[in-house]
Amino acid sequence: MRATRNTIVVAACLWASAAAADDQVPAPEPAPSAADASRPVVRVYGAFKPTISAASGATESFSNPNLVAITAAGNPVYAVEPDHARSSFQAQQSRLGAWFGEGTPYRGQLEFDFVDATRASPTVASIPRLRIAKLEWAASEDVTLVAGQDWGLEQPINPHGINLVGGGFLAGNTAFMRQQVKVLAKVGDLEVGAAVGVQSNNNTAKDGLVELSVTPTVAGRVQWNPGGKSRVGVSVIGTSLLVRSGDMPLRTIAGEAGVYGDVDLTPAWNLRFEGYVAQNAANLFLLALGQARAGAAVDDPAVDLREVGGFVSTRVAVRGPWSVFANAGGAAVLNDEDVVPSYGYAGTIDPANPPPMTAAALAGTGPGIRLNLHARLGVEVKVRAGLSFLAEAFGYRTRHALLEVDEARTSATASTVGAELGGLWTF
Repeated sequence: MRATRNTIVVAACLWASAAAADDQVPAPEPAPSAADASRPVVRVYGAFKPTISAASGATESFSNPNLVAITAAGNPVYAVEPDHARSSFQAQQSRLGAWFGEGTPYRGQLEFDFVDATRASPTVASIPRLRIAKLEWAASEDVTLVAGQDWGLEQPINPHGINLVGGGFLAGNTAFMRQQVKVLAKVGDLEVGAAVGVQSNNNTAKDGLVELSVTPTVAGRVQWNPGGKSRVGVSVIGTSLLVRSGDMPLRTIAGEAGVYGDVDLTPAWNLRFEGYVAQNAANLFLLALGQARAGAAVDDPAVDLREVGGFVSTRVAVRGPWSVFANAGGAAVLNDEDVVPSYGYAGTIDPANPPPMTAAALAGTGPGIRLNLHARLGVEVKVRAGLSFLAEAFGYRTRHALLEVDEARTSATASTVGAELGGLWTF
């Protein structure tokens, strides 16, 4: 008990094809016994992830035209030389975190990475990004209360692959972080969860529609845990969404319903999947395509965007340290004629003398994507415990919404293929 009381325990926590520390709420631990009293109160974990990325054409990371965390083929208007090959060295997806108070009924978690999708290849300009900051109270062996910033209750599965931060998002994978309070209860082989949380993020200095809406998101899920790490479930999330404030406020409904699974088919073969239907899910800080907006006229109803999507991902341990993994998925807006472009031009546009496409800038109007498909195939070799090297080929096909002035001078559909090679050392 002497030196170990202040020892920081180093433990493997993360890797792209493991049981996704990103996408599951850890099970509560029982109250400590006298034998547990010597357990350290802090456990530090992390992942170093140097990566080389290359593509045949432009790619996007959450609408930003770069290789930071690829989510789509690049918008042919907004990207720089969209048909030109490109490459980058990246370390932004590395991360560091710590658990506090493990082995007690009360514990907390902090986790940071260095991702900033607005910086293409930042090197020493990378800055920390808060991912998780939460408290957990194990009220009993079967009931846990969680409060703070954490992965959303809904659709808690991520695909296998090297692209930890961009993995399938905007292309069938929707779940993301949320400020929330949630309760998880075990009932035999079932886990039942409920949560209330903030609708979305607001990175400006002023309160906006997110805060003025007042109504939080309400989420629920029912999950079957048949044994081991396998789980299959259904989830829902929804809210009343304020799309215009002032003298003529306007509301609509935003929500998502879906199924998901993470199943060990054999000791060497894992399968993950997600499928969903949604309306205005991008307004809920879900990584989806549909974003609602107010109608053009004051007396017009809100413009709702309905979509469907999903992904399938698998990983197979082949021989010795070698494994292969693959995933494919997509998302599509059903009323895609209502999607508005993600970019715009300053001032009035003269169709006879349109501005150069290099003058386009993001407009804050949502992803601006009508259809997004992706596929990935990779291999991993585990050199030693906690250290792996991964190589992954990828392809994206994305149909963007374009302004009318641009539809005549470029194609709305972009395709790109490429590869990522990287190391992953977890501790």
